[in-house]
Amino acid sequence: MASSNNAEIVTETERCLHIVENLSKLDFIALDAEGINLGKDGPLTLLQIGTVDDKVYLFDIETNKDLFRKGKLEDILQSDKLVKVIHACAGDSAALYHQFGIKLKNVFDTQASI
Repeated sequence: MASSNNAEIVTETERCLHIVENLSKLDFIALDAEGINLGKDGPLTLLQIGTVDDKVYLFDIETNKDLFRKGKLEDILQSDKLVKVIHACAGDSAALYHQFGIKLKNVFDTQASI
């Protein structure tokens, strides 16, 4: 685990469980996924979550895919209670669903359609 003042790279399942427990108590989080040609087939490698109190968690999915199930990240992503604020979530959503069986719920997409 590497960290700075407000950012933390998460690779360990146990640490992920603790973070998810805290995140699940919030009303909303900022969310973004990264990968190579991210989408249905482009691999999701990193999941970023930010909080209103300036905490940033970088979940290293490439290193530990168990973070979704065993680390319970999927629970907050599929939560009806927690609002996920995302910009242009189509690629993120497709990758989560097709690669990990996770269906995002309660999403606020900030992308403006013109």
